[in-house]
Amino acid sequence: MVIPKTHAEKTSADKKVVGFEFQYWFFLWRVLQLKTGQTVGLEVADDVHTQLDDDCQILFQLKHTLKVKKDGTPENLTKYDEDLWKTLSNWSKVILDAVAGRDCKEKQLEFVRKTDFVLVSNKSQPVDEAVFEFLASAEDCRNQLLLLHDGTKSDVIKGYISDVLLLQETVLEQFIDKTSLQLEEVDLIERCKTEIREKFVPEEAVEQLLRDLDSQIRQDNFLTVKGGQKVSVSFADFNRKYRRFFQLARSASLEIRPEYVPLPESIEDQIFIRQLMDINDVSSDDLEQMTALTIQKRIAENNLLRWQREGELTGIELETFDRESILWWRNAFRELHRDTNKPHLARAQDVIDALRKIKLEIGEQSLGIQFSNGQFYKLSDEPKIGFIEDWQARYSSQVPA
Repeated sequence: MVIPKTHAEKTSADKKVVGFEFQYWFFLWRVLQLKTGQTVGLEVADDVHTQLDDDCQILFQLKHTLKVKKDGTPENLTKYDEDLWKTLSNWSKVILDAVAGRDCKEKQLEFVRKTDFVLVSNKSQPVDEAVFEFLASAEDCRNQLLLLHDGTKSDVIKGYISDVLLLQETVLEQFIDKTSLQLEEVDLIERCKTEIREKFVPEEAVEQLLRDLDSQIRQDNFLTVKGGQKVSVSFADFNRKYRRFFQLARSASLEIRPEYVPLPESIEDQIFIRQLMDINDVSSDDLEQMTALTIQKRIAENNLLRWQREGELTGIELETFDRESILWWRNAFRELHRDTNKPHLARAQDVIDALRKIKLEIGEQSLGIQFSNGQFYKLSDEPKIGFIEDWQARYSSQVPA
């Protein structure tokens, strides 16, 4: 029994909205796939098109359905599917467009040879692939099209097939050969996320980056159309306007974890502790203070190793961080040891006091006092820095082989 629809239901724009969103997300997916020299257009040469860098193009027709089968999946595309034949009819008219300069066979063939035609839909693959034999075998396609024309009672479908049959034999064969179906596109948003992931964006930043790009691109598209222009995005445009979004996503804050790591059996034998004891910064019986400083050193060591292991920092970035830290130390060391009127031990204590006030950074992220102190303890344990003037002579020989 057919349930009558209210006037509001008849005029509902739901289908149009979903269809537009399907087209938009496909457009965004293609934009995220752009390579150097390529351009993606929305409602320019077709629903969506990609202009390749070799003067070739791909035309995409987008068809979305809300109809589903019993199992909840979208309905199948059938051999007499109106979306299919309307699309083929539209493309045939594009090929034959005399206003575009394609009023002869040679020009039509030239256009077809430089163009791929793709029907994209969320509809399911047909159970019997043989229903599309005319797409698989371009050589006998005219006869198959004539059989399909005679086999339907729909005047609308007959009209669409007749449009395709207006193409001359060679042009028709080339056209069918360059035509393909891209079905079961049910999650274009996930495809966009995959493209973002493949651009080395951390997983935790993918969702937010997609939201930011979606918002900005929709706004830019609106302003473009409002300004009377076509929506067309080149690789250069995308790189210029949106690369900052990717930079921000990739530079997500480094997480400092206070992971527990067993302390060394002889805390007082660590080189950095010995350096601090030698300048009377730590007393030989203050095990509590030695433990606290060792924990700070371990937090810095372990997080730096984890960031490199998990790909959050490169080896080059870690080397740069060490060099910057050593430069902070060198500047403090030179300044504070310059005052020879002050006792040598006091000058060494001033050096460690100055270092403990410094907040180191990686990129634009401040690492805080605890981590920064731990980094200086780590460097003095290696030892790459010291506090008294003859620190190298005293401690370099104590590094384990």
